[in-house]
Amino acid sequence: MLRRKDAPILRDFAARWQANKLNLRPKTDTHYAYLLETHILPELGGLRLTDLTLERLEDWQAARLKAGAGKHAVRQAADLLGTILRRAVAHRHLLYNPVEHLERPARHRSKIVPATPEQVELIRAYMLDRDCLGYASMISILAYVGAPFPGRACQRVAKPGWPAHLDRAEE
Repeated sequence: MLRRKDAPILRDFAARWQANKLNLRPKTDTHYAYLLETHILPELGGLRLTDLTLERLEDWQAARLKAGAGKHAVRQAADLLGTILRRAVAHRHLLYNPVEHLERPARHRSKIVPATPEQVELIRAYMLDRDCLGYASMISILAYVGAPFPGRACQRVAKPGWPAHLDRAEE
């Protein structure tokens, strides 16, 4: 392990790590660059790898959230930083990866709200009006055996531009 004064700066190590990632898709590479430039490097980029303690990372994460960064973006940035620091451990610049012990912001889970019987009947009627008997039957089966059917599908029924393949009469 390098002495603290010899440890690489995060910005330099991250640039070398990204340059050596040969199998990344262009979109992934662009996303990683965005996370680095927006969330990681402005506050942590000038630090030596050995200065990236769990306490400092907790403060960084809290500051990003307080600054208005989304939980999802902060979680992705922490995950990317953890990946980079795993390589630093492999290169023996660090003894351990402090990101492994960092608590990430909670994931937002959408709650599925089943359609009301009125909404189900509205969708079924729409399908039956278009002679889509198979779709109407499937809607009944899914709705009335307890399988959740998202209520937002009813909003789509009322909108023009319903997908053309659903308007065809079934043969």
